[in-house]
Amino acid sequence: MGELHHRKTHFKQWNFFGKEREKHLVLTAPFMFITFSRYTTYEVLRDNLTAIVDALAKRFPDAQAGRFGLRYINNIEIEGLVPTAWGQYIAPDLVGACSFLNQPEHLTRLFHSAELKYADLDVRFQFGLPNPDYPAVMKRPLFVLDYDGYVQTAHELGESLQNMDKAHECIKGLFEKSITSKLRERMNATPAPSVQQ
Repeated sequence: MGELHHRKTHFKQWNFFGKEREKHLVLTAPFMFITFSRYTTYEVLRDNLTAIVDALAKRFPDAQAGRFGLRYINNIEIEGLVPTAWGQYIAPDLVGACSFLNQPEHLTRLFHSAELKYADLDVRFQFGLPNPDYPAVMKRPLFVLDYDGYVQTAHELGESLQNMDKAHECIKGLFEKSITSKLRERMNATPAPSVQQ
């Protein structure tokens, strides 16, 4: 029987923050990621990633991305709402299980997951009532719409921006189908453009 050998590889990690710590960039040898705690527009997000990709491509012209992902986690909280009464704000097809169970005084969690494939883009859509107080019965009105679009094939760094655009369009379409006009009003958002899925 052969001997078991271990090898450690240490990587330096650089952390950069926005002026108000509203964004966080992590750079290290095997990966990089950006987290935005305050989202304004897709264009701002894309401009930030474009600047980083351009700088990396200039410094490391042969670098490739092994994977790319774009994720939006929408935590929707409406004060005073019954924790399971989301029918006015979330698409009826997504909250149908709440009506089916019709036992809000006993419900501790209700969360769903769907996975979709658009050519080389995968989208994982998780939604529902996660209940931060689990395993206690739900008391807090919180509905989560979590969209994760990703490409798992290696590609040129510049292609990450195209993959980001594809992921954003798919996610935007799902988000628009997930919410009602009443939630858009509460968000002070403009009417939804016609989005094809």
